Amino acid sequence: MLFNESNSVINTDLTFIPGYNVPSMIDVVTGEAADINRNDTGDTILNIGLDVLETRMWVSPRTDVTSSPLEWISLQRGWWRGTDEPDVTPLPSASEQQKFSVDLDSGWRFKSADSLTDDEAAALTLPSVADATWEKRNIGIWTPDHPDVHRAVMRRTFKVPATWTNGYVGLCVSHAAGVFVDEGRIFVDGQAIEPRFRRDGIYLDPANNLLQPGGTHVLSLDIQSKSAEAGARGHAWIYYTPNPEEKIDLSGSWDRFTDTVHQDGQITVPGNVEGQYFSRKVMVDRKYAGKNILVHVESRSVKGVIVNGKLTIRASNQVYGSRFSINVTPYIRLGEQNLIDLVNNGGTNSLDVVQLHIYDKNVYP
Repeated sequence: MLFNESNSVINTDLTFIPGYNVPSMIDVVTGEAADINRNDTGDTILNIGLDVLETRMWVSPRTDVTSSPLEWISLQRGWWRGTDEPDVTPLPSASEQQKFSVDLDSGWRFKSADSLTDDEAAALTLPSVADATWEKRNIGIWTPDHPDVHRAVMRRTFKVPATWTNGYVGLCVSHAAGVFVDEGRIFVDGQAIEPRFRRDGIYLDPANNLLQPGGTHVLSLDIQSKSAEAGARGHAWIYYTPNPEEKIDLSGSWDRFTDTVHQDGQITVPGNVEGQYFSRKVMVDRKYAGKNILVHVESRSVKGVIVNGKLTIRASNQVYGSRFSINVTPYIRLGEQNLIDLVNNGGTNSLDVVQLHIYDKNVYP
């Protein structure tokens, strides 16, 4: 194949390596046989004309076609062969990888509920219900497997790690674009966490009153849809945030900004707040060198934190839930005043807690 990438018409020769005798060549566009000039310096096709950005291609039979499969295997083996010996260290287990969370995406039980009332569907979420004969599947859209099912109950039994004793446990069923297609209810051990049918999932944190360390629980979803698709997109998980070894309380007066430039009074934390940004400075002592420092916020309105001009977010474009902690250790200036800005969702909402949490780096996160 030849390609003219220049801005002018060219004429060139195609010369093969000496000793390689080309049986024949056919132009793939015209179907005409190429005129091959044979000589000891290599078979050559003379005076090939190429227009601007033109591609010319020919096909030629191989004289050694019987060896081509072996050559192809050898070539592929070379592509994937590494230059170093593989590490014999075993991969970490799921519990080692998810020290502070448990993934609940797999291991669900599924049962059609098209003919059931709301009360009958809710009864299927009780822990006493035997679901061993229900279909086993992952959380997700069930329509490809069950196109005629528009309502179903999905259940997932899980255990809270017994070591999650000194902190708070959160339960999440979440997707940025909405969990349910079209709408659903959420139950834990038969208790309605979200009794209304709705599109969104939940960020239940803390959930300590429901999820005790070492306890076994049943998470259930009652999902119904009037559209072509039905099911739950997104993910489900529980997580654990240990208590910090020290807290720096940032309650009190904060500057309020209506945009990134204009200050408009103050707000008081805790309290109901309105504005685009809230700002204040805090001195962070040098004694916290070698520690992890997290900004901890309890509010449904705050969607981001800026520390000394560095925007920190937990999700793709904002944080979610009524409580979150973000590791800002790289941006903190020890022994100096640090500027903390909270990015607000807008409207009037409660801002209950703003703190810096101090952790041993070997503990969290």
